[in-house]
Amino acid sequence: MATITRMSERLRLMIVGAGRAGSRHAQAALRVPEVELVGFYDTDRGRAESLALAFGGSVFSELPSAPVASLAVICTPPATHANLARMALAAGCHVLVEKPFSLDTASIEEIDHIACRVGLFVGAVAQHRFSADARLLRTLVQASSLGQVNRVEVAVQRFRSSDYFADRSADWRQSRSGGGGVLISVGFHYLDLACWIVGPPSDARAILHERINGVDSFISGTFGLGTSAATVTARWGEVAVRPDTLRILCAQGNLELTGDKLREGGSGEHVSRAELHARQLRDLVAAIREGRRPFVTPSDVKAALVTIFAMYESAGCLERERPC
Repeated sequence: MATITRMSERLRLMIVGAGRAGSRHAQAALRVPEVELVGFYDTDRGRAESLALAFGGSVFSELPSAPVASLAVICTPPATHANLARMALAAGCHVLVEKPFSLDTASIEEIDHIACRVGLFVGAVAQHRFSADARLLRTLVQASSLGQVNRVEVAVQRFRSSDYFADRSADWRQSRSGGGGVLISVGFHYLDLACWIVGPPSDARAILHERINGVDSFISGTFGLGTSAATVTARWGEVAVRPDTLRILCAQGNLELTGDKLREGGSGEHVSRAELHARQLRDLVAAIREGRRPFVTPSDVKAALVTIFAMYESAGCLERERPC
């Protein structure tokens, strides 16, 4: 069991990675009085300085270590997540890791084991699970309020400019081995919701329709989810923006979550992305203080990652030395 932090202590939070995700998590940290944002680390010191100027805190030239930080939020390119999580745990820090937690499922099991052995806590970012309507949707499905689930549909479409894909400072976006591609970059979250609400997933297949700079930009797939069939369509590039959507077609009616809101019968809450991240951070802090399991651990996101990896393999995206 982990050492329980005294209730009066603020956790010293350090953000590793000063890109878009780092900025979002800084906004979230400022909403959580139980943490103190002590600063940023990035291999590009200028980016870390920009976020420190905007949100406060110091710029660090080294990765987190106690007592400088007690909680590391890892927001770096996907291929670096697992190793940085190991390093943070070895330095005595609790960890929260952005999606995808890892690019292989063995690392998920290993890091869970390490955290348990050293008495530290690890969370996996899945902020959409913290919206009131997503939780309500899960309750309705598990209570069979509209009868048996017959079909599940996940659809994600995001605008990204050509400059986004050509950015040399983020060349991992052009590499499957680096974690690039629409399905894992923006398709993950609503696939995770589908697995959490309806799951478990099985028998995933996919077709690759389009690529940008060598990685998938339009992919569609099918998979089993619980006892029902499911589909996913993920697309990005210079296309129209559409809200992320999870539709669950049941025997006696349909349920639809769009942009964290149920189309009918929802809670009525209007919640920002920063607040969803803040809710997850509050839960992790409470778990650390109470010595309990966080609401979303690395093993909890494994189902969505396994499904994505299976789809990439089916679509021919995983051949060694050849990006999708």
